[in-house]
Amino acid sequence: MTEAAPETQTTTTDGTSGEATTTATTTPPEGGQSPQGKDNGSDDLVEAIRSNPEKAKAEIERLRQENASARTNAKEQAAEEARKGVLEDIAKALGFKDGEKAPTVDELKQQLTEQTTKTEQASAAYRDTQAELVVWRNATDLGVDAAALTDSRAFERAIADLDPASDSFAEDVKKAAQEAAEQNPKLKAAPAAGKSGAELNGGTGEGAITQEQFDRMSGQERNELYRTNPELYRRLSGR
Repeated sequence: MTEAAPETQTTTTDGTSGEATTTATTTPPEGGQSPQGKDNGSDDLVEAIRSNPEKAKAEIERLRQENASARTNAKEQAAEEARKGVLEDIAKALGFKDGEKAPTVDELKQQLTEQTTKTEQASAAYRDTQAELVVWRNATDLGVDAAALTDSRAFERAIADLDPASDSFAEDVKKAAQEAAEQNPKLKAAPAAGKSGAELNGGTGEGAITQEQFDRMSGQERNELYRTNPELYRRLSGR
């Protein structure tokens, strides 16, 4: 609020008092800007747009593109950081230590391929071992030559998809063994020709099976030895 200037009184030289005069002074609002100038900036912008609308339109479009580019860059940066995080987690899982050079995507693919191959090979070896045990334990009942059968490519292919954890694994192996023997009679056990003068219960004393006697045994005799004395069979066969 502006206050009116105080009345001033002047005295003439003859001692008489002059009339008091009042001087009104208008003080501008705080900030030193007149009310009429508050929107000068906005008015100038509006005037500029009106005077050159094409230039204003181009400027607005440029600003929009800059904003869109900034948003895109932010998204790409976030995606790249997430990708790096995933690569680091995979690298740690594959045995890379902190501080080592970060592997590339191609290097990680190679590592994963190698790990997968090793896992598949280990699983196949375990499956084959379990299948061989089933064959050797049941060779006599199945009428197959266990040694020849377990070395057969046909039998290997027949059990390739079997799961050792399955409840039907043993029966599936027996079925595959019989089918392989039917397709290839050489995989069947030869008729027993006696014990070649050796006792199949093994032992270390007189009459125990020698390596030479074992080498002359038929498939069925070896199957019987494995069934009755697996420890001796493994020692003589080297399995």
